[in-house]
Amino acid sequence: MKYFEILKDSRIFYKYEIQEVEWQEIEGQNIGTGYFKGKENDMPDFINYKKEFLVSLELKNVLEMYTYDVKFNLITFNNMEAKIQKEYYSVEAPLVEGLGESTIYNKDNTVKERVLSHKKLQNYSVFRLKELEPTQFSRPHIFVHLDIVESALRRGVWGMNFDEMVVED
Repeated sequence: MKYFEILKDSRIFYKYEIQEVEWQEIEGQNIGTGYFKGKENDMPDFINYKKEFLVSLELKNVLEMYTYDVKFNLITFNNMEAKIQKEYYSVEAPLVEGLGESTIYNKDNTVKERVLSHKKLQNYSVFRLKELEPTQFSRPHIFVHLDIVESALRRGVWGMNFDEMVVED
């Protein structure tokens, strides 16, 4: 069983800037409106924005093929200068305890070397780890199963790297 962390592709120089996102609840659903500057085609399929993960419609469709556990909230990004809109979704993945016994911790109880437990994660294709919940000093994490990685790569989504995780039985 292989799992990967999705990371922003730091090799790419992005030519867009998200200026703000405003959330409102409409008929029980959170819907966001955002504004960005830059070129439309420079917005990647995966964005890590202020402790949230935003995915394009194409990447959302890939995730939905493999799991029902993830919730998505629509965000419409507007570029007033270019008069264009982009549709994105915030990802709310399940929060699970998934680190294995081989995980190495620092003296302050933060995780030094992450080792995932296959037994704890076998029912999840997309997830976050309780043990790695972000603080004001750390970044958020989201993990996916190999099937999602392969499917995303076949569809040509871009703007992300997949970092393979160590998994114990």
